[in-house]
Amino acid sequence: MHTKRTRVALFSCLLATSVVGGLLSSASAHAIGGGGPAPADSYRFIAQIYTGERECTAALIDVEWLLTASSCFAQDPDNGFPVEPGEPAQHTTALIGSPDLVYGDGQVRSITTLVPREDRDLVLARLHEPVLDITPIPISTTPPEQGEVLTVAGYGRTTEDWYPDKLHTSTFSVAARNQSTIDLAPAAEDAAICKGDAGGPAVRAVDGGLELVGIHSKSWQHGCLGVTETRTGAVDTRLDDIAGWLERSPVQRRIASDPTLPAEIGTPVGPEVIDWPYRYREFERGQQRARLYWSADTGDTQFIRGAILAKYLALGGHRELGSPTTDETFTADGVGAYNNISRNVCRSSGTQAQQSERSRPDAGTLSCTKFGSISHSPDTGAHYLNGSFYFEWEKRGREAGLGYPTTEETATTDSEGKPGRYARFRKDGSPGTLYWRYDIGTRAVYGAIDERWTSYGREKGGLGVPRIDVTATPDGIGRYVHFTRNASIYWTPDTGAWEVHGAIRQKWASMGWERSYLGYPISNEQRWERGARSYFQGGRIDYISATGEVIAYRN
Repeated sequence: MHTKRTRVALFSCLLATSVVGGLLSSASAHAIGGGGPAPADSYRFIAQIYTGERECTAALIDVEWLLTASSCFAQDPDNGFPVEPGEPAQHTTALIGSPDLVYGDGQVRSITTLVPREDRDLVLARLHEPVLDITPIPISTTPPEQGEVLTVAGYGRTTEDWYPDKLHTSTFSVAARNQSTIDLAPAAEDAAICKGDAGGPAVRAVDGGLELVGIHSKSWQHGCLGVTETRTGAVDTRLDDIAGWLERSPVQRRIASDPTLPAEIGTPVGPEVIDWPYRYREFERGQQRARLYWSADTGDTQFIRGAILAKYLALGGHRELGSPTTDETFTADGVGAYNNISRNVCRSSGTQAQQSERSRPDAGTLSCTKFGSISHSPDTGAHYLNGSFYFEWEKRGREAGLGYPTTEETATTDSEGKPGRYARFRKDGSPGTLYWRYDIGTRAVYGAIDERWTSYGREKGGLGVPRIDVTATPDGIGRYVHFTRNASIYWTPDTGAWEVHGAIRQKWASMGWERSYLGYPISNEQRWERGARSYFQGGRIDYISATGEVIAYRN
């Protein structure tokens, strides 16, 4: 097996970079000699890269990103940077979190994208899937000081083994700090950076942990098995001065790049949390809580705060609703605010397709993206709509149309024993309702018609549920809604809203509704000694219960 492995090497051609008074060889990749096996628990952030032709070492700096040397991917490692950005020229894999290559439990990932640094031997390598059970190493923002001792690590050759099966570490001291590099000299006896170590980390211990100071670039390879070079030393690529460029968290990148965030959501109060496919960080501004979210499904980095955040968390947060696809946004009327939200519900079924959920709840069609919104006003509070209710509300103008929701989507059973769902709204003090039933679809009732329907018990009352939206009458003056139990409610600005049902409604309909001489209703159906009666602008209709007769009278 080992005879087929090719290490990216530090070759013997001379360069003008000096380390401890000598000339360095140029780099491709190397290995740690003169040290010992790395502690298993402390160095799981280190990865071994296989490019098809070469092996290198790398460091996990984010759940989706490795950092290594550009020369690992270069056609000519002696001229290793910059490399072409984008997909690697050859299929490349990484084994992450396995200090012991034989008995370790590391994770294999493919490298899909390279992001090279043009001014130094450095490249970011994106993984096809995140590594979620290994803590990435943080990047140091403190420059290395001359004489400081760093620990170096790599999977390459040692002083005794051509192809070691364990990650090795040793120590080097900082001989000089240059503009983009660090000159290193062995601090431990026989310490060496050898073939296979290119891209490996140089780290310092800080507060009980480790931070990344440099990435192996060049070495004389003195002390490496099979090398007769007597000169010692190595060169690492410096990181502290480009920590901002190295930051891969979309949450942290927005924090760093958006100067308006402190005024909007305050200051961070905790570390970034990764609950894949979501990343977020908590903020506070006075008594107001906020979160800044990013989702791998949408690529959006947006904040949610205050009463909307409280409702979001009460309903299960990102695990139930997904993540915000907008920052909290003021509504057009200036009264309220909202966050739109989406969730990929197909992750659990293994498909990542993105399809809009625009069908009614019983349609049974595949819908991977669940869209929704939490809308808030001081009068109504914060409420969440999703799926078909969200789209029906949006189609009707959202807050400017039906108004602000006053309930979530709620299950019910109507007076006919059929299941349905509804959400209620309020606009300028006037109520509204979206009602759904499987055989009808989603219908909108609002204003005085909704008030009259409510006075009759809504879906549980004698009128039934709406079969149509509020609809304008042919003369353009009135509005009406037909209901499932042979009932209607008609409204005009002059007459108000009144219900007509049963035999009286059938008679009025046969006469041409409001276009007849009767005009619009001006009362609900009333009982009298011989049956029922409804009054209209131009007369009345009586129902005689003893005979079943229905008679219309002109005023």
